[in-house]
Amino acid sequence: MAAAPLPQVDDTRPITCLVLDQDATTYNIVCELLEPEHQVILGRSVTDALRIAANERVAILVTELSLGDQDLSSMLNALKKSHPELLTIILSRFRDTPRLIEMVNAGQIYRYIGKPLNRNALATSLVSSLERYLGKPLSGAASKQQLAASIAAN
Repeated sequence: MAAAPLPQVDDTRPITCLVLDQDATTYNIVCELLEPEHQVILGRSVTDALRIAANERVAILVTELSLGDQDLSSMLNALKKSHPELLTIILSRFRDTPRLIEMVNAGQIYRYIGKPLNRNALATSLVSSLERYLGKPLSGAASKQQLAASIAAN
């Protein structure tokens, strides 16, 4: 059963969320939660992410902590230079605590969610990211009800 999409905020442009993960499951879940009100783009590599960010107003990045031998920290530094307002949600099966602490201290991570992915935690993090990016809460009780429905549907 498809999740009810999260509400669109009172902004004239849709928010773009970039999902950087080798597993399409994460992308599909983010799409269920954000589309059609917001744009969700899938990238498979650091190169994809940098190319997409060069052409899009990316507000939220949802990425796996481990991207093989690709350097996530350097990519985040580059993205933060061109998109200082970018909010990053890190997903990982691994508990690489020193690396996570380093990235949090460098201001590269907004939220961390362990895998296997918890839809509730992801939905809550996406709403928090939307609200923070726009500098205001999602409008009204209706938006919170839609969030609750999207989580309950799964």
